[in-house]
Amino acid sequence: MEAVNRRRIRPSNLAYQIAIYTYGTHASVGIRRLLDRDKKTFSLRVLLKQIRNNSQVITRRSFVQRYRKELRDVASIEFERIAGSRAKSLPRDVVQKDLNRLVDVTTRIIKTVDKRIAHHERRPRAGRLPKWREIHQAISTMEDITLRYEFILHQSAPSSLRPANIMEYEADWLEIWGDG
Repeated sequence: MEAVNRRRIRPSNLAYQIAIYTYGTHASVGIRRLLDRDKKTFSLRVLLKQIRNNSQVITRRSFVQRYRKELRDVASIEFERIAGSRAKSLPRDVVQKDLNRLVDVTTRIIKTVDKRIAHHERRPRAGRLPKWREIHQAISTMEDITLRYEFILHQSAPSSLRPANIMEYEADWLEIWGDG
């Protein structure tokens, strides 16, 4: 066991520090990008606001009819789980809760990216870099919400957005559309 530990790259190693800093800043910038507020961009935040503002379009009827006939009872139960037992359409407050959850776990990361990573404010310490648990919590929350709305909109979703699953979907996409 000691022999393995001696082979590890030490945290004081410059290459190690650069790799860690690069991962942290790129992950933070990616989180910031997916929560952009500009209506001209494609972001998770903009999508959720559009769904919230038009939630009446996602009806129980349209949700259930996307299922095969033999599964429509299950579809109705799923819609109730998402929207509530008496809901005829997706309530705005359901989407707003998801938006609030997303903003809660990412606000500090976004401020740090805006002030320290992307723009470098003149103040020497314009906010500390996010902690790893904050980055991972933000990524996990974004994944949960993305999968939830993939299910709401398409009645299917991968179990994860991790790269292994994305590669599977990319292979399916290439098979269907071809590579040309």
